Amino acid sequence: MRILAINIQNFRKLLQCHIDFSKKTTLFVGANNSGKTSAMDALGKFLADRSFTFNDITISERSDINQIGDRWIQEGCEEPADLAEWESFVPKMDIWLDVSRNEIHYVAGIIPTLKWRGGKLGVRLAFLPKDISKLFSEYREAYFASRKTEKAKEKLEIRLYPKNLCEFLEKNLNTYFSIKTFILDPAKAEADEPQTTPFEMECFTDNPLKGIIKVDMIDAQRGFADPDNADGTEGAKKQLSEQMRSYYDKHLDPEKSPSPEDLDFLQATEEARKAFDRNLAIKFEPAIHELEGLGYPGIADPKLTIATKMSTGETLKHDAAVQYALSKSDDTLKLPEKYNGLGYQNLISMVFDLMRFRDDWMR
Repeated sequence: MRILAINIQNFRKLLQCHIDFSKKTTLFVGANNSGKTSAMDALGKFLADRSFTFNDITISERSDINQIGDRWIQEGCEEPADLAEWESFVPKMDIWLDVSRNEIHYVAGIIPTLKWRGGKLGVRLAFLPKDISKLFSEYREAYFASRKTEKAKEKLEIRLYPKNLCEFLEKNLNTYFSIKTFILDPAKAEADEPQTTPFEMECFTDNPLKGIIKVDMIDAQRGFADPDNADGTEGAKKQLSEQMRSYYDKHLDPEKSPSPEDLDFLQATEEARKAFDRNLAIKFEPAIHELEGLGYPGIADPKLTIATKMSTGETLKHDAAVQYALSKSDDTLKLPEKYNGLGYQNLISMVFDLMRFRDDWMR
């Protein structure tokens, strides 16, 4: 038994990618940002139980997801009966195997018909909603609750979560989605276009290939430390977001050496901190009042208060601090830095290191 080919659809930048496997070794070779890492990650996520994230869905398909969400919030919208409308834009992987007759017992769960006696065998792994009824009802509940809260305050300049279905799924993707497996028709294996998902041929087991295909991943090493540096700190390459945070702390932080143009920004930050403190005082008041009912604080004890400390540098401490904008017209089409090609990440990181060395020396 061996893998003949795989077909990846709607996974990151791979709208449709067909890969034929050789009998011994298959290598992925291509230019920077051509999708080599995405193809390997697809194998890991579909076959090695690696968790999906919302950014694994091809970004150009998000408008279709939001269109579904827009229909779902219409008055009188009926609950969806099946998954057919999701079929064209969720991540999918077709796997084609060549199975000999004496290996049929290994693939008993994915045999298409009782007449099949070996040869080509295909399955589709699709990342689909687990329970479409639950997703439908809970999205509507969350959406309408937020709109009701917004109406409680006049002239509100922000939109509360969830603004749309994409934002809802980004926060809860693996709660509502999982991999479903479907048996493909071997007679259509040579077709130019991938088969339509045969929903009536869904497998009973979550991953029938788990005992057949094994995937081990060695992630790319971009941070080889200086062998002469025992703790491996200075010589180690860092993510661009970490480099930019370090640069900000050293050269740009307005709290350390503010310029006149920073004053409005610092005042706005202080006002936000005071508003946050007032909100926390209101939120914690019942808990503190209950504590006082138990005898603390007493007459001579200090009273409990809640205070925050807002630092502008702390706002850069998250995975998506650096993003790549994919469209000038649509501000939502952005991806975190780790979704750029490894080669480009290294080049940008090296250039930023050179800039940082220069500015450190100049100052």
